[in-house]
Amino acid sequence: MNATSPNNFPTIRTCQRCHKLITYSYGSPSLCPECIDKDKDDYSKVKEYIQAHANTTVFEVSQVTGVSLKVIMQFVREDRVQIIDTKNKINLKE
Repeated sequence: MNATSPNNFPTIRTCQRCHKLITYSYGSPSLCPECIDKDKDDYSKVKEYIQAHANTTVFEVSQVTGVSLKVIMQFVREDRVQIIDTKNKINLKE
């Protein structure tokens, strides 16, 4: 049985962020509870900074908030934030 089975049987996976072993069920997050909390905290920091500083870059958001570029780019892939031009300006997804 693989981890993408729609039968909803739990399987063992590693957390996408910290690589600890977690129990995974189809459709559930691929993060451990600690990383889910960290993800929410990181997103809040990014969101607040972008709201307060229009026309900011991905690099500036990372530097000021302490949230890694890797995590911010994950937010982009998840369609939570968007890069709005070729100069890496970032904005919240509307």
